[in-house]
Amino acid sequence: MKTFSDIFKKYIDVNKLPASIAESIVTGSNVNSQERSLIIDAECHQLINREDIFQVENLIRQSVLALYSCYFQPHYDSTLFETEYYSQLVLELKRRNASLNGTLNDSIAEIKDKTIFIELKHGGMDFLIKQKFDKNLSELIKNEFGLNFNVSFKGITNVDSESAAYIEKQRHIEEKVIREAQTAQFEHYESMMNTANERKASFERKAVKPIVPAVSTEIEFRDKDNLVPSYIPESANPIYGAPIHGDVLPLNHLTQESGRVIIWGQIFGIESKDTKDNKKKIITISITDFRGSVKLKIIDTNEKCAPILELKKGMAVLARGEAQFDSFDKDVNVMTRAVSVVAVPKVVDKAERKRVELHLHTNM
Repeated sequence: MKTFSDIFKKYIDVNKLPASIAESIVTGSNVNSQERSLIIDAECHQLINREDIFQVENLIRQSVLALYSCYFQPHYDSTLFETEYYSQLVLELKRRNASLNGTLNDSIAEIKDKTIFIELKHGGMDFLIKQKFDKNLSELIKNEFGLNFNVSFKGITNVDSESAAYIEKQRHIEEKVIREAQTAQFEHYESMMNTANERKASFERKAVKPIVPAVSTEIEFRDKDNLVPSYIPESANPIYGAPIHGDVLPLNHLTQESGRVIIWGQIFGIESKDTKDNKKKIITISITDFRGSVKLKIIDTNEKCAPILELKKGMAVLARGEAQFDSFDKDVNVMTRAVSVVAVPKVVDKAERKRVELHLHTNM
């Protein structure tokens, strides 16, 4: 069996790597050429700092291999397991699920018989159980050390809503919500301005464009089924992959465990870059359905990606793909297999006495 250094020295500078990684024995690898992903299984003789693993993954991803994702999976002898390594396991689980940030701060682990007790200092036990942290931690330990442990919680499992710590935490949450709302408002305004400028410029140049759905629907005001913006199903016009059929998943319900999904959203960001051989495009499309947001990832030949590159901010799309955790973005993305352009209902006011819409900026 070859060491990690033997295999990857042609792609990265292995001389700067920690010995724990460079001297690890590669026992297997899983390559997906279509998704440009690589999973490396390695037998390690000493515990590795998680930040070193993240750095190595990033180096390989940015090498001439031009990968979209790379995961280094260490496997240790069971005798190396110790409770001090709990913090490193938490780092791994946090990058898989960013919502865990904060809840596990200052937590420590203790082993009794076949159970690992996680002592919480800031509450949040119900949230951790809902996010399956206990099961995921148990599976991670089994995968890396071959040990079977139950996971339980103790300490401050829930926080008094009247406590100073809870009130301060809620204040930070509220401030974050306000910042996100302000950012969303700015992005919406920016997308409308960009769309208007792009439409004006389209009359001044000749270019291939995706067919804009001809179906249009008007609604007088938002209520009931139209309370949150949506798309018009019969307007779907495929521009990449096969036509899309099936139930649409709201983005606020999307997780890395959702698997194959169908989603829709309005575009508020789009980026494209070439692979090292210039034969393929790596396209990232940021969309929102006004309940949540996600990034669509597309990796395909230049020819197949041509219609995708004609998409603009403000347009709406229907997409089908696989939900998965992106270690680079540290968030859930959708590896997209099909895209259709869709129309959204237009809100009009036909009342003789026009309505007035108000919104407030408050601290609540």
